Amino acid sequence: MLCLGIAVTIFGCQKTTDNKQLMYEEAAKHKTDFKHVALDNSVDFICNMNLSLGIADTAHHNGKTYGFCSKSCKANFVATPESYTTK
Repeated sequence: MLCLGIAVTIFGCQKTTDNKQLMYEEAAKHKTDFKHVALDNSVDFICNMNLSLGIADTAHHNGKTYGFCSKSCKANFVATPESYTTK
């Protein structure tokens, strides 16, 4: 039973790494798409990725434009923007 727990932990960590890698790849694909957009953040609120690596999408909230490394990070922000912008 202990071996099963260790295997789940190892593969769970790998899944997180794979998701982060996919977000970096998505951002890199769109690196120049938003180069002329003035953003009100330099780091993705959700995953803390530096947006100088690339921006996959943007969202507007309270007159500001925020950048995100992936569509999934943007979706998390859009669901509850105040939880990220009122810190």
